[in-house]
Amino acid sequence: MARRRLQEEKEAERALLEEEMRRIAHEEKCKAEERAKTMAALQSDIVAQINQKRTWKVLQKKAATEEFERCQMAEKEYVRLAREFTIDCPPEPNYGRKTTQWYT
Repeated sequence: MARRRLQEEKEAERALLEEEMRRIAHEEKCKAEERAKTMAALQSDIVAQINQKRTWKVLQKKAATEEFERCQMAEKEYVRLAREFTIDCPPEPNYGRKTTQWYT
């Protein structure tokens, strides 16, 4: 009878230990899943930031290119207008050159 009671106590203790082990395993599994979700969220945030930075750099490069092209067009227009202006103006008088023959 003492043996039976001792056996039952061992069985009960074993059942309690198994239940405790299952509970601990479940907690560890939940923690691992939570960590995996957190890591996935962090990874997606990092990827989003990298993509945003790349997009920003592309937009900056595009804006700089457009500004450069606009400046080139303005320079060409300036040169064209300067040429047009010099064509329309009479030549500057050259006072250093004698044009009359009054001294002869």
